[in-house]
Amino acid sequence: MHRDRDSTTSLALEHGEARARPSRLAGEVPEITDWPTRSRGTMKRRMKLTAGGQIVNSEQGGESMARYRTTIESKASANDAFNLICDFSRISEWDPGVVSGKHLDTGPIKVGSRFEVVSAFGPRRIPLTYEVLEWDPPNRAVLQAVTRDFTSYDVISVEDLAGSGSELTYDATLRLHGPRKLFEPALAASFLVIGRRAESGIRQALKRQAAR
Repeated sequence: MHRDRDSTTSLALEHGEARARPSRLAGEVPEITDWPTRSRGTMKRRMKLTAGGQIVNSEQGGESMARYRTTIESKASANDAFNLICDFSRISEWDPGVVSGKHLDTGPIKVGSRFEVVSAFGPRRIPLTYEVLEWDPPNRAVLQAVTRDFTSYDVISVEDLAGSGSELTYDATLRLHGPRKLFEPALAASFLVIGRRAESGIRQALKRQAAR
């Protein structure tokens, strides 16, 4: 996996034993009913993509799962970075695939708070409800959306860089439920595009935030 000053990006497709899950980066998930079914197998393929798009393959046992991880350094403070990216009511400020985000509860955000995130796929609008599983500002947040077909699991961590800004890591995982398995070529291409767009959006949003 390539690593430079600004970002580290990886995409993993795993067939077999799944852990937890996120999505696109936060809300973009194609309708699972549109994906071909795939029989359960004993092979797991992990595809790591560098910032330049190079793919490295390896195989093991596992369940169907897709992952996109990126780390971005910015001049924004840890507090500002956390509030901008972890508060999903602001998700449309950085994720170009999202139409809107709404905090569904009253009061401050905490464990158990919920957000409605509406993603766009062409003319379709796909709503997801995310629940906060962990909320430790300005260090870490974990949000999850569960549907009949998949679980979307996002882990966002922020590190303070001693007055010179912050480093934000976004780790998004998508796990399928039931007999449907990831259709490897289509999902790899889709997840890479979605992840890169969201990563670019995060970087630009953090730059704007730092300039305020």
